[in-house]
Amino acid sequence: MRIEALIQDSDNINVTSGNCSIYLYNYSNDLVFSENITVVNDTVISNNISTTNYTAGDYNIIVTWTNGSEVGFNSFIISIQNQTIPFIPPEEKPIGAYVAATAMILGPQEPILLYIITTVLVVITAMVGGLIARRKMQERNWEKSLLHLFIMNKDGRAMYDYSFGIEQKDPTLISGMLTALTSFVKETIGSKKQLKTIDQEDKKIILGHGTYSTVAIFAEKDLPIMHHKTSDFLKTFEDSYSGKIKQWDGSTAVFKRVNKIVEKYFPTSAEDQIIRSIGRELLGFKESIISTTDPKEIFGLLQLATKLTEKYQEIIREHYNKEYGEILKIVNEKIKSSE
Repeated sequence: MRIEALIQDSDNINVTSGNCSIYLYNYSNDLVFSENITVVNDTVISNNISTTNYTAGDYNIIVTWTNGSEVGFNSFIISIQNQTIPFIPPEEKPIGAYVAATAMILGPQEPILLYIITTVLVVITAMVGGLIARRKMQERNWEKSLLHLFIMNKDGRAMYDYSFGIEQKDPTLISGMLTALTSFVKETIGSKKQLKTIDQEDKKIILGHGTYSTVAIFAEKDLPIMHHKTSDFLKTFEDSYSGKIKQWDGSTAVFKRVNKIVEKYFPTSAEDQIIRSIGRELLGFKESIISTTDPKEIFGLLQLATKLTEKYQEIIREHYNKEYGEILKIVNEKIKSSE
């Protein structure tokens, strides 16, 4: 006999990759046959399973499928009987004869190969489809869980950072922490493989390693789509900036246009883009005020920051009230120190 299975997802789309394993157990639960099969053109077909030496009785067939992310599973019972069914050529075989034959596995004198098809297909389809559908649900609105993106060179120096939210982080501090952590893990475990994920309960760090750089995505979830997006982003980034990375002198200004690549692979809504833009402007005002001691320049920067808050009152009140308060505090301290 042979077992043939067509693998499909919940949308009835054929799954063209992955591996199947087939196990045959006798009534005593002893393994009497096993085979690993690679899916080819959405179908798996076992080798001929000879039942010549099998005693009559019920046998349990277990079929599993996986592509590394999803799994399918089915088990069912067949009956092997020691009797002979006359051979009927395919062109002469009536439908009824074929159906009857598939319900019975031949014994020592089997004249034909039988295919067990339908049962395996239905159950594996349901399992794989359910898992794929569940993954799609989990990945819905995945971009809303993004927090930060950092790029470091192979020496661990921060080259670029991008905030998907209102919170800002020191890229130099982050790159140093990640470099130390990855080195510690490698030395402690002794693994030559690169660290790909750091899980800290409600915060995840997804790492992508390229030829010249490393990308770190800070997020609230760890989803397969994020790993795929990170890999695609890193490839495009290195293809576009490999020359500048090799000759990098420490200036982050050369990577300003990386924003467009980020927005291509990690798209956000227009509203989120406006909110982040306002946050970056406030941060710019804050840094400029900190770096100057000229009262006239300080008041000029404060005036610009105030105009921004008047224009976007609701956004400032909801997202950046604390940041604007810090700017006022810094201005007050600067003015007092200059008196």
